[in-house]
Amino acid sequence: MIEWGNAIQVDGVRPDWLRDDGKIAARGQFDWYAPADLDVDITWCQMTEIKLPANHAYYAATSRGFKYWPGGADAPSDWDGGVVLVQDGGGKFDRHIYKPRTIRRPDPRNWAGIGSSVPIIGYKAKQASNTVTLEQMTEDEALAMVETLMPRRQWTDIIGAAHHAAIMRYLRVNGLIREPTEAERIAGKTGLTVEQVQEVLDAQS
Repeated sequence: MIEWGNAIQVDGVRPDWLRDDGKIAARGQFDWYAPADLDVDITWCQMTEIKLPANHAYYAATSRGFKYWPGGADAPSDWDGGVVLVQDGGGKFDRHIYKPRTIRRPDPRNWAGIGSSVPIIGYKAKQASNTVTLEQMTEDEALAMVETLMPRRQWTDIIGAAHHAAIMRYLRVNGLIREPTEAERIAGKTGLTVEQVQEVLDAQS
């Protein structure tokens, strides 16, 4: 009899890390299929949860804060290049016998996963960057940008006005606000586009 691990939410989508040869229990609209035949019992759009055998490497990796790795030809593209989680035991895995351990410089051959000498079962993913690169802009463009972040109705109270002023001051101090070009100044007064004005200025030069 298979001892199953905790349920994993799938919400109608097959996990991209799920191997074709794995044993799973799957929950549809009404009941669990355990064990489930991937080719017969599973209609993924109807599945809400799955379970894996309790000694599956997925649980060993995720319970330690790693992203599970099922194996592949190369390192995953989102690996941060740091510590990985491996299992010893000649390609076998039994939570009662083999204890996963971390290493810093994995042998590239071990990304193949189960079946390699020291299979990698988990890695740390790169952190998403929240950095935003700003280019120089005119004061009008800066005001328009600030208004998208902080609608004008929020400027009316003292705190809102202070926040607005602080953002504009930051942009000026860091050299992100520039003087408008001649074409931009004329366009702002006439209602023409900058491109239209620039064409006229180029023709006159």
